[in-house]
Order: sequence, then structure tokens, then C-alpha cells
Amino acid sequence: MDYDSLFKMLLTHIRDALEHQEPKPKLVIIPSHKDVHHTYPLPCPPFKPDMLPRGIEIIPMGNPTIFTINDITFGVINADAVKDICLNMILKNKEVPGGKMALAYEALLQQRNFFPLLPGSEKTPIDYEQWKQMSLPVLPDILIVPAELKLSADLISGCLCVNPGKLA
Repeated sequence: MDYDSLFKMLLTHIRDALEHQEPKPKLVIIPSHKDVHHTYPLPCPPFKPDMLPRGIEIIPMGNPTIFTINDITFGVINADAVKDICLNMILKNKEVPGGKMALAYEALLQQRNFFPLLPGSEKTPIDYEQWKQMSLPVLPDILIVPAELKLSADLISGCLCVNPGKLA
């Protein structure tokens, strides 16, 4: 079995679990630069429709992406921007509310960029010719940034910043 077939099989299992739900769910799927069958640097294009099973509505998005559900705006990047920012940060006053993670989220929001490090981490390949696609043009209501740090949800500048962990 190749990686494309494994990916389709996993999505078929998810589809089978969701297709009889009422109301009909919609599945938003976002690639990662670490995918073995969808190898692109950041920003990553969405999965091609022929890779997705039929039966429920699957909405392929790029990485990073901004989308709206019921008037709630989500910003999502599937790269560990928060950890990379924290590793490059020197914090003199350890009594900062929220610590380094809150400051990292604040950097993303203030700089209006999903990955404001230049250059980025060696572990995160970035196509700098497409740097404009890394911008955060609007302040989302919810910002989802999976990181290899403690799970968290912080309200920063009116935006709920969430680290759901590595698997989300």
C-alpha cells in the first residue's frame, strides 16, 4: 500500500463514521508540510479533490488558511510556529502573564503573519517567494496553532489562541 492509498483509506474511515450524522457534517482538512504524500513547503496548497472520498462534504484548505463558520473566523496553520518563536525568545521577566506562549501568540497577531520568523526554523521549510500567503490579513476570532508545547487556550487581543497539540 502506498501513502496515497493509506491517506484515502483513513479518510474513508472518517467519512464512514460521519456520513450518517444529522445534521450532515462538513470536514475541513488542512495539509501539513510533514505529510509524506503531499510534500510541499509552507504555504501548502490544499489536497486535490481526487484524493478525497465522496459521501460527506470535505472542504480542502491550504496551510495556512482562514475560513469562517457561522460568523466565527478561524485562522489555522499546521506548523509549529509557537514553539519556534518560543525557542528564539529571551524572556527577562519570567512573571509575564501567560509566559512565552502568550507572547508568541501575540507576535503572530501583532505582526499579522502565521509564521513571523525570518528565517524560519530548519525543520519548517518555507517558500519565501510565496511569503505573502503567510500573512494574517484579518484578526481571527479563533487561531489554531498546533505546537509541541503544553496544550493551551489563551485569549489574546480578543482572539482565542489554541494549541490543541500535535494531532488535531
